Amino acid sequence: MSRRTTIAILCSIIMVIALGLSGLYLWNYLQNRAKEEAFQAYAAVHTYHVGVGEAIALDSRQDMEGSDVGYTALFHWAGCVDATLLSADYFDSLEDAGLDTERALPIELDKDDHVLVCRMQMKNVDATNESGLFNWLVFDLVLGQRLDHTPVPYNGELIYFDGAPEVEGGIDHENYYRFHISPGETREFTAAYVVRAGYEDVRTFFTIGTTLNQKYNIDIHDGPEEVSGI
Repeated sequence: MSRRTTIAILCSIIMVIALGLSGLYLWNYLQNRAKEEAFQAYAAVHTYHVGVGEAIALDSRQDMEGSDVGYTALFHWAGCVDATLLSADYFDSLEDAGLDTERALPIELDKDDHVLVCRMQMKNVDATNESGLFNWLVFDLVLGQRLDHTPVPYNGELIYFDGAPEVEGGIDHENYYRFHISPGETREFTAAYVVRAGYEDVRTFFTIGTTLNQKYNIDIHDGPEEVSGI
């Protein structure tokens, strides 16, 4: 076999490999684009927002309908819990809010910081889980955007929660974020979050779930004209 023939064969092989890789890249691109389009189309009609005083149904059965396109909140229970944010108000401190500081987490507040005190009603319609305990951290307080849409990379820090189980000698700090609520039971909880100085004028909302998908949301306020108590 001549040198020229060998080179020609090698070039043909390289071309075939390059075409194969290009085809594979294109196929992966089209697959990923189709998945993203399916995700966006599903999210457009299955993203839920309620305001203060409105109940939102957190039903694992409804949520799992989005698993085919990856749009789920993945609750840590099976069944439905209804949540209603009864109020959300700013105070200068836990003491000003009338909360028991003995139950608070050891988070330091600067003099210009505030606490956002949220009262939440939860009704366990028929939800159960293996441990029998629910986790308050399924609610994530997000300070999302300023009115000019400047992103704010900051979430509220939980400093107080009154649902922690009691143990001999005080609060069960190992399960501070956990609480009991039986099927058919309705309970009210109070949680307080540190909002650092300068972050009061942003869009604030709870997003609910254990994934980054913001599928279930409770809107608190859109900006400074709706911020009260400061």
